[in-house]
Amino acid sequence: DGKTYYITNVAGLTWLAETVNGGNTFAGKTVVLEKDLDLAGMEWTPIGTSSNAFKGTFDGNGKTISNLKINGGSNSNIGLFGVTQNGEIKNLTVNNAPVSGHLNVGVVAGQPYTSKYTNIIVTGHIEVNGMTYVGGVGGKNAYADWTNITVAVDAASYVKAYSIENGNAPVAVPDFTRGHWNDVQGYRHIYSENKAATAAKAEAYTLAEREVTADMKLWELYFAVADA
Repeated sequence: DGKTYYITNVAGLTWLAETVNGGNTFAGKTVVLEKDLDLAGMEWTPIGTSSNAFKGTFDGNGKTISNLKINGGSNSNIGLFGVTQNGEIKNLTVNNAPVSGHLNVGVVAGQPYTSKYTNIIVTGHIEVNGMTYVGGVGGKNAYADWTNITVAVDAASYVKAYSIENGNAPVAVPDFTRGHWNDVQGYRHIYSENKAATAAKAEAYTLAEREVTADMKLWELYFAVADA
């Protein structure tokens, strides 16, 4: 009908990235994933850019995309989706994903922006590295509803932001959903709206800079800077 597209193989998913990044935003259209896909560690180009965001609905249809790999280098907006806007990503599992970039780095989306994210699962082993604005699911700017987001990764998985402030060393970020760095009252600050996931991860980290105490909100973790 011209409004629904079906993806059955890796070539189809690659076509979607190339088409969106080339200027077709898929606004008002739906893309349905028909089969589980194994990207087999191929270098992935994110779907959607800052100038050509994905604006449609991507329905994962309960299927899994495995072995996503992105070495974004100095590029930003890194994830399965680079930038999404005014649409929805739903019913999708991503399993195993080492992804890296500069700003706005996440397994599912670098910059979710104004698209909804519903019934999203991240599993297996993930490694997320970036300068700042990094998260296990999404990176920066999530302004629409996130519903039923599940992160069930192995114990060796991590999310790291390599921000350096005032000459201080990088700090591992115990946030497996989404987050960003800010200066708040002299402290580094990581924020996540998924309180339960962040609280659970906080228990596994020793924060040498400052202890997590009962009066702190566990989903707002503060890291002291040396000269605060």
